[in-house]
Amino acid sequence: MTRLLVVEPGYCPYQAGFSSAATAVSEVIEGESQILKPFGTPRIGLICSKAQSRLKYNRQVNDEGITVRGRFLICGLNGDKVVGLSKDQADRYSRLLFLPQVEDMASGELPAAKVRPQDERYGNKLSFLGKVGKIMEEKTDKVVGYIEYLGAGGIIGEIVPYTSVEKFKDEILDSLDCGRPVTPVVFSDELDEPLQFDSDTYFPWGFRSEKRVQIPYEIYQTNRRDLVFMEYSPARLAAGAKDYELVYKGQMERWETLDSIYSRHNRDDRPNAKSMRSVSVSDIIVTHKDNETHAFYVQPIGYKQVDNLLPELENATPSKAEQHER
Repeated sequence: MTRLLVVEPGYCPYQAGFSSAATAVSEVIEGESQILKPFGTPRIGLICSKAQSRLKYNRQVNDEGITVRGRFLICGLNGDKVVGLSKDQADRYSRLLFLPQVEDMASGELPAAKVRPQDERYGNKLSFLGKVGKIMEEKTDKVVGYIEYLGAGGIIGEIVPYTSVEKFKDEILDSLDCGRPVTPVVFSDELDEPLQFDSDTYFPWGFRSEKRVQIPYEIYQTNRRDLVFMEYSPARLAAGAKDYELVYKGQMERWETLDSIYSRHNRDDRPNAKSMRSVSVSDIIVTHKDNETHAFYVQPIGYKQVDNLLPELENATPSKAEQHER
């Protein structure tokens, strides 16, 4: 879950959780998006529409007079990659941009500090985001199971692991009571005793018991000058796919996402840090989930699926870094 700050014309900012930065942009931003850095730091960005002239005035965002029209997002930046905000960052920029503005502030019109109603907001409620964030920060070496939170059509929207049997069971029952579509999955071999429910407990979206198995993934990088750190371009990529090297093989948990892999390989203590650069735009991540293999090109916002490159990637030469890591 990605925490971002949503700023709408005429309203106070609010924090919201999204499944990914790309999802947030598609939901909130009107038309084609752009990333600005108006706050004097390379770690915080502002995502807004490129079509500024036709949108409603929103705010002046800094002392240099930069103004933004239409809805915009405040996000974290890790180099050229959009990431979520910490709670402290979100609170800080919410205070900075708290009061709505009108285009002609000299007119004497004072806009009210209106708060967008909860059921009209973009993204997920903070209470849910906070719960997910707290769970995800817990150590996952003794996970007892996870819950698949289902969206429209039964598609899995979020997978959350649990290390406490009590919290795991409480969340399952709370979800069933309020009609939230979930599928609990329990790791029976991680429990001291079976997970017990009343005999009349009904699981309309299913209940599974399985062994905890990690899933392999690979990272490919290139040093080709017309590709490295560049956004996705079919023409450039078709010409340069053969120049990618396999730099890392790792294991991921069932509930982890592409953003999880990106974050792991951008920490100070990231795997293989001395032998490969941190994951960035132009890298390709290959995952193997549910008997399916997919390739994803890292974009400034989100990931572009590039399964057509799998044959060439499978023949890529392992770099010294990957050979050493194994």
